[in-house]
Amino acid sequence: MIAACTFIIGVLAATVWLIQPASKPPVTQPASISPDKPAPQATPDATIYTVKFCDLVQGSNRYDNKLVRIQAIYEQGVDTSALTGPSCDGWIRDTCSASGETCGKIYDRIWAVINSSKSYRVKVEVIGRYHASAKDVGITQPPGFVHLLEITELKNAKPVTLKERTRR
Repeated sequence: MIAACTFIIGVLAATVWLIQPASKPPVTQPASISPDKPAPQATPDATIYTVKFCDLVQGSNRYDNKLVRIQAIYEQGVDTSALTGPSCDGWIRDTCSASGETCGKIYDRIWAVINSSKSYRVKVEVIGRYHASAKDVGITQPPGFVHLLEITELKNAKPVTLKERTRR
């Protein structure tokens, strides 16, 4: 009887934990920005470059600190999320630098697709500022540098098809 109750409580807790969306995206900063010194005041390039995911990851320095538009797979893991490409290795940490309300709308749309499709993978088309070497300050990962996309706009979010789910 005790074992059955423990099992039921464990299953319920795991179900609630898996259904609950992440409260906010991971905190990651571009390597050039430090809390100790102010950000440089250079005018960033306002051109939006449409780039294939693989080209962005493989030619990262070419697009460093530029606005890019990519299609990718948003993957929500247990303790982090990332953007991946359907046809190449590599991943980009996602974050949101827009206002809290805008960030909420972006991630709410992604989570609506996740919840409706019962998959933790979503095809997205996003615009954001890309950083080739951002300092990862996530509390669940060892410190290091990662590719980072500060999402400013979510153009599209669709469920990943069953065929695409089994591709990896």
